[in-house]
Amino acid sequence: MSELIDNNRKKQEQMLKEIILELHAGKSVDEVKEKFKRLIKAVGPNEIASLENALMQEGISEEEIKSLCDVHLSIFEDSLILPEESPKTEGHPLEVLKQENRKLEEIASELRTILAGDLNQESAAKWQALHRELMKVDDHYQKKEHLLFPYLEKKGVYGPPSVMWMIHDEIRDELKGIAKVHEESPGDLAALNSVKEAALAVIKKIEDMIGKEEKVLFPLVTEKFDANDWEEIKQSMPEFTEGLVEVPQDYKEKEQEAASITAEGIVDLGSGKFTIKELAAFLNSLPLDITFVDKNREVRYFTEGKERIFARPRTVLGRKVEKCHPPESVHIVDRIVNELESGKRESADFWINLKGKMIYIRYLPVRTAYGEFLGVLEITQDITEIQKLTGEKRLLDEE
Repeated sequence: MSELIDNNRKKQEQMLKEIILELHAGKSVDEVKEKFKRLIKAVGPNEIASLENALMQEGISEEEIKSLCDVHLSIFEDSLILPEESPKTEGHPLEVLKQENRKLEEIASELRTILAGDLNQESAAKWQALHRELMKVDDHYQKKEHLLFPYLEKKGVYGPPSVMWMIHDEIRDELKGIAKVHEESPGDLAALNSVKEAALAVIKKIEDMIGKEEKVLFPLVTEKFDANDWEEIKQSMPEFTEGLVEVPQDYKEKEQEAASITAEGIVDLGSGKFTIKELAAFLNSLPLDITFVDKNREVRYFTEGKERIFARPRTVLGRKVEKCHPPESVHIVDRIVNELESGKRESADFWINLKGKMIYIRYLPVRTAYGEFLGVLEITQDITEIQKLTGEKRLLDEE
């Protein structure tokens, strides 16, 4: 029986693949839709994910799959069987994402009403305000990209995340382009009219993405994720604070777990793991100097990078921090540490010219997740070249 089920599944996936490839070859949706209905009685979100994974493994690029995404979803809609969802508790991550979708739909509807009429100064101002709200879709997409997609990838699902992320980026770029016109030509009705069609097109893309989420992505993650996955996702959601709806109050970031060293010599910091060798090399590769002074005001650690700004011999370890400074500045050091420890100050920042370089020095308190004061961190960085940066550089320009 299991062999028969497996064979039927393979045949079904092959049929789906053939239909997608026929579309890619130029056939219309109507030409393949009837064939789909005859051959496929039902298909679920998991099959869609399997199909996209299979196509990518066979060498079809993400870009090609993206170009088919709207078409094959429109075909699947008629036959798509969604798994029956168990009731979600209020504030479940999926419920938050669905609430954001409802808000997006409200904004889209209001924008369509404005764009359907003749623009005037009042409607142009409303459009700009609503467009700012629409751009918060970026936070919604980041939740998907950084909370849902990593767990899907761990479970071997790569197609939907890759395709969706590409569409997210297209939407972001198009929204930024429209926002630029609003910012550079506020009240210029001719300029705004010139991007009306682009605005309607990106609204349609956002609405289509809502359909993909609720008909494919959300059922897929419901099927794939367990309670532990959802709890970890929930704890990370406060990282994203520019959303369309407020994250429920009971959401909070997971308290930092105490670091530990395994029997194999792995340092587990909660947010990541290192071997001792990797950790030492990582710290010494940072493009800045770090010194840690503990709560007893003793120097406990400093990095040893290739380009040091201030000399730090190892003989300084265990020495009281006030002994590491000239007598005339000890009272300043003492004040900084006292104010950082008490919470009166969250940082102390200085910048100086040293041998033709601009040096930025910061003192920060080191605390546990519960607020216990552990000491002071000194960060020293050469910012000479950073100060010269202008414009943007997004890609490598070297051959």
